[in-house]
Amino acid sequence: MSKIPFQEAELNIIGGLSNASCQSPDAPRFNTPVTPKENYQMVLDRKKPYWIPFTTDIQFFSPRLIPDNVVCGIMIDGGEPLEAKDFSRTGFFGVEWEYIESAGSAMEKPGVRRISEINQWKELEFPNLDAMDWEGARKLSEN
Repeated sequence: MSKIPFQEAELNIIGGLSNASCQSPDAPRFNTPVTPKENYQMVLDRKKPYWIPFTTDIQFFSPRLIPDNVVCGIMIDGGEPLEAKDFSRTGFFGVEWEYIESAGSAMEKPGVRRISEINQWKELEFPNLDAMDWEGARKLSEN
């Protein structure tokens, strides 16, 4: 693909980019010769992009559908934030997590171990990803 020459119209703001994935404010969307997605794909393909991608060029997706995302408080899925007390739950592999106020985070529940040592990892029951409500997570992320 040949480079498109710069045009003054590229500096025109044609909309905004929501930045729900990090704590910086929303950013303007400029009239670029390619979409942010196409530009980012160029980076992934090890081609020279039109600009250095910024956090607003991509949207992270870390759904609450995966219990470990909730435990860690990294739910980036368009849903309402949860209270810290709701971080206590059973994780993906049956690990029990408990919110500890003084730590400000969930920690593995003391005295509850799924395996006694890491070489026994094959004894863990893997979650059935097909049984999860991915369509519901997708719809929530559209907010």
